[in-house]
Amino acid sequence: MNRKSAEKRAISLDVTSGSFQNDPHIRYIKSEIQAFGKQYPATEAKIAELLQQSITIPDYVFNESLTALQSIVKYLKEERSLKNSEIAKIAHISQKSVWQAYRNSKAIQQEVFTRQKAAYAIPLSALKPGLTALESVVFHLRITEKVSFRGIADILRRDQRTIWTLFRRAEKKSAKRAAEDLAEDKAFIGLKAFTQTVTKRYHVSVSDILASASGQVSIPDTVFSKERTILQSIVHYLRDKKGFRNKAIAGLLHVSEKSASQAYRNARRGKDLGDVAGSRLHIPVSEFKQGLTAPESVVLYLHDKLALSFSGIGRILHRDPRTIWAAYALAMKKETGGRK
Repeated sequence: MNRKSAEKRAISLDVTSGSFQNDPHIRYIKSEIQAFGKQYPATEAKIAELLQQSITIPDYVFNESLTALQSIVKYLKEERSLKNSEIAKIAHISQKSVWQAYRNSKAIQQEVFTRQKAAYAIPLSALKPGLTALESVVFHLRITEKVSFRGIADILRRDQRTIWTLFRRAEKKSAKRAAEDLAEDKAFIGLKAFTQTVTKRYHVSVSDILASASGQVSIPDTVFSKERTILQSIVHYLRDKKGFRNKAIAGLLHVSEKSASQAYRNARRGKDLGDVAGSRLHIPVSEFKQGLTAPESVVLYLHDKLALSFSGIGRILHRDPRTIWAAYALAMKKETGGRK
């Protein structure tokens, strides 16, 4: 008997032995499989298959003709033989929606997907509750796989600007859901009460505490005024309140040293920066992006990360909401490469 045959026989003997079958871990797995079989229902063989398989969605199933949901449902039914009820749980939608998506996909594309080598395989766990199928796929490719917006657009056969919009929407939805879960956490509720006591005692904001604790540089919203440009306000604050030199500021804001020097010189011609205490929010300098102007970076952060309205941002920056909208539109165009 060769070595491989001996190993197979040894494993087989172990599996059928009393010590194996009475092992608490093995008994637990068996009981859980039986419980899942009653709950869904599904055969033990089907559950065993699902436990051993890691089902993913290959990127080649996406095309211009089908929606993302139609592509996913069609693939899971035809290539993975999943039932509507199983797909509904995976995609976090109703069985009726699954049935409708599959029927529509068949009306558009009768033939099965041609198997190809997939550049990316999207795990079923990427389909998140609260997000559409397309939002989930875009979010996964961008966050987990680090694919560019242009690359995602090529994979999903969609407009690059649409991909950017979908990602921002998914980002907001995910953040909102996470925030809702966090707000209900008992430990967080306790921290909130304690934090409110401390901030009142020292007359500071939570942003002030975080900035001082981590050493992160951020711009308080109180530095902005009508008299100065946004860049001048930021440079003035970093020079006079934080002690940065022009060269360091240039690196932080992604501008030339000459631009930083000019902005500071012009800012100094106006009134003194004054007291910047009492800020409601801070803008981390890490949010200033290369290729965007200071106003564009600030507006993009306030709108996309803090979900502020254009009118609200206008009040903070002392600018007309139409100017804010124009800055945001230009930033979005630059972020997406201005491609259709």
